[in-house]
Amino acid sequence: MLAAVSGTFAAVAAGCLSPADPSPLADLSVRSVDADEYRGVPTAPDAVPDGADATPFAGFGIGEERTDEGDDPPHCVWVWNATDRERELTVGFEADANTVFERSLTFAPDACAGFVLFTPAAYTVAVEGGDWRETTTVEASWFDCNASATDVAVVEAGRLAVGSVTQEMGCGG
Repeated sequence: MLAAVSGTFAAVAAGCLSPADPSPLADLSVRSVDADEYRGVPTAPDAVPDGADATPFAGFGIGEERTDEGDDPPHCVWVWNATDRERELTVGFEADANTVFERSLTFAPDACAGFVLFTPAAYTVAVEGGDWRETTTVEASWFDCNASATDVAVVEAGRLAVGSVTQEMGCGG
């Protein structure tokens, strides 16, 4: 069974992700991946723009891929530019008060980038574009699911549409 959680957030805040004391999560590896290979659930219906190209123009793997039977599957985060103009966006991930990824990318209109979180943890996802910054979260429990993903769509400057989909049959608590 699939469950979707959607919402729209429209606050404007200033600030940057900043690392704190080192922890194992501060040392997560980052590499290029074909994020499309990890798409295990459909996109969130309220977050993804109609007619958008679901093939990511960039893909990043964060943490070490775990392939042993019984390992938690990764959680995918798809960041979309759901506007009609090109945007420079900075995407960051924070876990245990440590920045584990931060990169500026140029998104074409309706384009997406994929981020595959291999290491189970609670993450804060930050998307920044010039004078605005918005965040959302990925819950650690979502890694207990058979498949899960979060879509984060920039619908206008300072406003995100966020939706998460989990395959709840395999979710723990």
